[in-house]
Amino acid sequence: MSLLNDRIRQSYDAFPYRSSAFAGSAPEHLRAVAYLFGLDSTPPERARVLELGCAGGGNCLPFAARWPGAEVVGVDISPAQIATGQAAAQAMGLTNVRLLATSLTELDADLGQFDYIIAHGVYSWVPAEVRQALLKLCAERLTPQGLAYVSYNVYPGWKAREVIRDAMLLGNEDRSDPQRQLDRARYMIEFLHRRATPGSLTHKLLDAQIDTVRHGRAHYLAHEYLEICNAPCYFRDFVAACREQGLDYLAEAELSSMFAEHYAIAPDEPALRACAGDQLALEQLLDFVTQRSFRQSLLCHAERAKAVHYRIKRARLPDLHLAGRFVELSERPQRWQGLDGAQVETRHQGDRRVLQALHDAWPGTLALESLLQDIAADIGDPLPAQQAVIAFVEELILSGAVRARREPIRAADGGATPCVSVPLRQLATWRAQQDAPIA
Repeated sequence: MSLLNDRIRQSYDAFPYRSSAFAGSAPEHLRAVAYLFGLDSTPPERARVLELGCAGGGNCLPFAARWPGAEVVGVDISPAQIATGQAAAQAMGLTNVRLLATSLTELDADLGQFDYIIAHGVYSWVPAEVRQALLKLCAERLTPQGLAYVSYNVYPGWKAREVIRDAMLLGNEDRSDPQRQLDRARYMIEFLHRRATPGSLTHKLLDAQIDTVRHGRAHYLAHEYLEICNAPCYFRDFVAACREQGLDYLAEAELSSMFAEHYAIAPDEPALRACAGDQLALEQLLDFVTQRSFRQSLLCHAERAKAVHYRIKRARLPDLHLAGRFVELSERPQRWQGLDGAQVETRHQGDRRVLQALHDAWPGTLALESLLQDIAADIGDPLPAQQAVIAFVEELILSGAVRARREPIRAADGGATPCVSVPLRQLATWRAQQDAPIA
């Protein structure tokens, strides 16, 4: 086991992962998602956050900068990446962060419990024993109201990518020179792409991935396709593994992926009726519909999962703060494009007011409760107007067209140019001087 860990550590030292922030894993986002489905969690200003596989801290350092009263611990098996993160934290002047070069299986029990545990890009890329240890750690170290975020590769979408991975490893198992291994892997895919029979399944699979292999960054290809461990699984099997450790599924960070309505599937489809009342069965079915290859799942203690409701509690919506920006696509019908390319249709005057108000406030948030009051006062029919707006906001959230938070986000007024906080400016200055692998 230690030998395998050493080989994984060496691969990340050789190709340090570009350490970036992942919006879906932000504790503020996890808190908002849990709230929508009926669960409360710890406010970020006093949260304890643990990130497993934190690389150079690109995901956890911005959170620490946003909330100086929070406490953040980052763990990574690569000393080189931890050294980068520690230097970045020092450059930012952060005093609420600890970054540790260790395996998650060797984490000190004295670190205590955490309100949020984040494991992005870890679960599928470690041995089976470490996967089990990761889930066990989440169960043991989460506070009673704690939330965990785990991302992982899933079938059936990764079935096709496994063919590419196997081809890249064909006759290329020598890991003594990582750059040479990557060069050989790229050559093999180019060769097979040229030689595969046009129209064959192999050619179609190669055709779908050839641009990624040609132009993908070295660290991504090395760790996604050439890593010693890459173990995709079916969603149902992941949930079963969680339940063995006393955890249970709560939701996806990408809310729009959880519901059949997002894919324009008629509710009377027999396959959907067979999933009635079973959210896990529905989502496993949708994974096959979309050929999904990656998930970002939120977990909680098993006993809390009994209180989860998979229809948004509309009574909770007015407690949210929303952010979004929109581009008009057509006038008849009135269609708009929101965040991440999500499209929505406005049908009422209140709908358009919502979009305009959010767009004007971007990148800050608006309190939905205040927005409801303003719209009701202008339209002159308070209760029906509020109900229509709440239904429209629910549609915006489920489609992914807006971001939701429990706490407000205030955009600094920089005039013609954007303003960022002092720690992030210091990070940018340090990053430019060091050319370190951190965004």
